[in-house]
Amino acid sequence: MKNLLMLCLLLKVSTGWANTQDNGQYVCSVSYLMFSNIISDAHKHSSRDKNKHCAISCMLTLRCNSVEVFEVGVIKEIIDFFGPGNMEFEDIKADYDGINIGRNLYFSNQISDELCFHHCDQIYHP
Repeated sequence: MKNLLMLCLLLKVSTGWANTQDNGQYVCSVSYLMFSNIISDAHKHSSRDKNKHCAISCMLTLRCNSVEVFEVGVIKEIIDFFGPGNMEFEDIKADYDGINIGRNLYFSNQISDELCFHHCDQIYHP
């Protein structure tokens, strides 16, 4: 996971110099993934991969830009394609579902990780 996060940062730094309007992209998501309990909380909540993708994307969306969250999810799947993981388009769909849930929660002022788990459980049973 740390390799993924470092790659995201390197990609952003290398492309950020070319496009100065969006410098700092990926920093929010990568910071939360590296330095918070989001991943471990999702692992504790469910053993199902899609449920974890949904919940992590939802929780990140409550904290970061949803476009950034989606891009980090896609980069993770690209790395899985070339690395030891299994790239699955269904994971990207679960990320997208989590982002939509997170956006709905955010805009309705219901910012809660527990609600992310609850709504993701409705789609992807734990």
